[in-house]
Amino acid sequence: MNMSISYLNDPTAIKQWHSYISDHPQATAYHNIAWLQTVETTYQQQPVLLMAYEDGRVVGVLPLVIMRRPLMHNAICALPYCDMGHALGKDLTITQGLERFAGEYASKKGFTQLDYRNGSSMEPIPAEEMAKYNGQKITMKMPLATSSDAQMASYKSKLRSQIRKAEKNGLTIKLSHKTDLLYDFYRVFSHNMRDLGSPTHSKCWFANIMTFYQDKACMAVVYHGDIPIGAGIILMHGTLCSIPWASTLAQYNRLAPNMLLYSH
Repeated sequence: MNMSISYLNDPTAIKQWHSYISDHPQATAYHNIAWLQTVETTYQQQPVLLMAYEDGRVVGVLPLVIMRRPLMHNAICALPYCDMGHALGKDLTITQGLERFAGEYASKKGFTQLDYRNGSSMEPIPAEEMAKYNGQKITMKMPLATSSDAQMASYKSKLRSQIRKAEKNGLTIKLSHKTDLLYDFYRVFSHNMRDLGSPTHSKCWFANIMTFYQDKACMAVVYHGDIPIGAGIILMHGTLCSIPWASTLAQYNRLAPNMLLYSH
C-alpha cells in the first residue's frame, strides 16, 4: 500500500477522490470535495487530501485541513466545522494506515494537535450505555422511506398532528439548490445564534456551501406570511441526508415551524 498527499489544485486527485467516495458506504456529505473548497475559499485554511493506493487504484482516503489559528497553536483537523471527517477505506487496515499517516504528516510539519472526528460507527448505542457518552457529541440517524407519503405514514399520530398544525397555522416553506434564499436563511440563523450566545459563520460561508455543493445542497426557509421564521440546510450524499444547520425563531415556535422544516 502506498500513500500520497495531494491538494485542491490537482484535478486528477480530485477526480479519483470523487469516484472513490461515491461508492463508499461510510462516506458522508462532508467527504465531498465541496466541503474542503468551502473551507479554503471562505477561511483560507489549506485542505490536504490523503489517499491510499494499491496497484494504482485508490483504496482509501482521509480529508484533512491545516488550521492556522491566531493566538493559538496551528493544528490539523479532520474535519473542521462539522462532526465527521473519518478515513474511508476498503478495510480496517487501510483506514488505520491512513490515520497513522495523518499523525506522521502532522508531526513532520511540526503540528502538536491532530483533531480526528471519527463518525464511522454505524452501530446504534444501547440505551443502557448512553450514560457513558454524557457530554459527548453523538450522531442521530433516522431511516427514510421511499416517498413523502410513506414517510408521513411512518410517524406516530402525535407527530403527524404536529406537522399538520404548522400547515393549519398558515406556514409555508420554500426550497432551493441555489442562493436565492440566502438572505432569509441567514436572517433566521444569525438571529438565533445571537440569542444562543454562539458565534456563527459568515454569510459568505453559506453562499460557498450552496455554490460548491450545487444540487447536493438544499436550503429551506419556513415563512409566516412574508416573515422567515425557520431555516435549514441539507447536504446530500447518495441516500444519506445531513442537516448541519437548522434554526427557528423562538417567538414563533408555538406555530411549529420546526415540524414543517424537518418534515420536508
